[in-house]
Amino acid sequence: MKNLWLVFGVLLWVPFLAQDVMAQNKQDGGAVSYSAGNLVYGDSALEIPPQVYTAFVEMPPLEARYQQLRAREYTLLPEDMKRLKSYRQTLKGLIMVEVGYPGCGPCRQLFAGLLEENNGEPSLLQKWQNKGGRFYQLDWQKDHNKNSDKKISTLWEIKMVPVLLFFKDGVLVARLNGMNVKNPSMTMSEIGAQIDNLNP
Repeated sequence: MKNLWLVFGVLLWVPFLAQDVMAQNKQDGGAVSYSAGNLVYGDSALEIPPQVYTAFVEMPPLEARYQQLRAREYTLLPEDMKRLKSYRQTLKGLIMVEVGYPGCGPCRQLFAGLLEENNGEPSLLQKWQNKGGRFYQLDWQKDHNKNSDKKISTLWEIKMVPVLLFFKDGVLVARLNGMNVKNPSMTMSEIGAQIDNLNP
């Protein structure tokens, strides 16, 4: 009977512990602290928050419209300028987005490579965070199935996964398409080079 109560108590305690761990992992609206042992691809803590997703989709067309009007010596309406300023602030700094989905083997392999530490060296994601970079995951299937043209997979012409998108202040500055499953170290080297080349 005593053992039964012990098991019951543990079962009640585990969900609260899991919530506490997730709360500790969340930082800066979606960026998290990474370790290869406690995160798997598709973890909800890594998904793009709604306000960031909206900024990714809305800012480029608004920015283009602003530039066109500026060339004609016109300005955006005050509400448009307010939106543009808000989107720029939301996307300020370095952001890396991995586009994939949980059932994609190469996507999981890519994510595992981002988390891997080599010979005591920090992982690629840790190096990215050390630069102040944020990292998000986008479920390509969910995004692709949206009944709207306001989706990242359409805006950035993503037709295959995995894809890594590198943004600086809301501008797409680099992308990596696919994963070399036969020689993953080559893909990781390319990602490492991009991280080294980008500065806040």
